[in-house]
Amino acid sequence: MYVRVCVCVCVDIAALSETRVHGNSQFEEAAAGYTFFLTGHPTDGPSQAVVGFAIRSSLLKRIESRPVGHNPRIMSWTFNYTPANAVTVISAYAPTLVTPADLKNEFYEQIDRVLSSVPHRHKLLLTGDFNARVGRDSDAWGKVLGKHGVRQ
Repeated sequence: MYVRVCVCVCVDIAALSETRVHGNSQFEEAAAGYTFFLTGHPTDGPSQAVVGFAIRSSLLKRIESRPVGHNPRIMSWTFNYTPANAVTVISAYAPTLVTPADLKNEFYEQIDRVLSSVPHRHKLLLTGDFNARVGRDSDAWGKVLGKHGVRQ
């Protein structure tokens, strides 16, 4: 397996998308000082749209939990600093515009279930690639698009 890593030295944890790996995996890139957690499709399926996390390896000894792969497009990780101070980070990779509607609906139903499962006292960080599109039609999409979009 080959994973190209370009990480700034000031990043402790990064949410990853489109890692293109099969199955669930955890591995350390010792030279870079990071450990990777990935959740992917079975080995006989496509290796697209896979999400994960990279975390500075030195931090792992202070963290009891490990990330949860909900499906190849959604992974979450809860960090409990104290019982009253927890953060849940979600890494997501949404289907593209050309994906069939039933698969898009399935993704958004799953992300809704994951978001709803996060306790209200937790801080929540939703990260990822939501394959948003921008355009120039700010009249029709006034509360969504600014006036400086590109293409359609």
